[in-house]
Amino acid sequence: MTNHNSSPPDSELFKLQTDFTQHLRNPDLHPVPDGLNPRRMGIYRSLLFNNISALASEFFPVVHAITSSEDWDSMIREFFINYRAEAPYFRKLADEFCNFLSDEKATTAHQTTLCHSRITNGSSYVCIPPKPS
Repeated sequence: MTNHNSSPPDSELFKLQTDFTQHLRNPDLHPVPDGLNPRRMGIYRSLLFNNISALASEFFPVVHAITSSEDWDSMIREFFINYRAEAPYFRKLADEFCNFLSDEKATTAHQTTLCHSRITNGSSYVCIPPKPS
């Protein structure tokens, strides 16, 4: 994997960044990095997880609707923990999530097909809110 970080891999900043992102992805396995406020990290963790979940549910509303809340949260958590997206753009998240579901054994073929169908049919990924009345 290419290091896109300007800090050398043996620097304190690089270690903090690595510990920080590992904790955000999997707080059960990686503790809050030393020197950081656990309450604030919890807020940040929740914001990131909830935003990714909300984006995925907007991209794939049918998959979200047919998946139990527990299974949906589990899918999003697995995506967050294990999948390394190639594109850092929110607009590409739909493709990345679809790729993840294709590789994931825990999802049904139906869920994966629905995701691919949504992308193949050129459905808009960008949610444009209605204009206020």
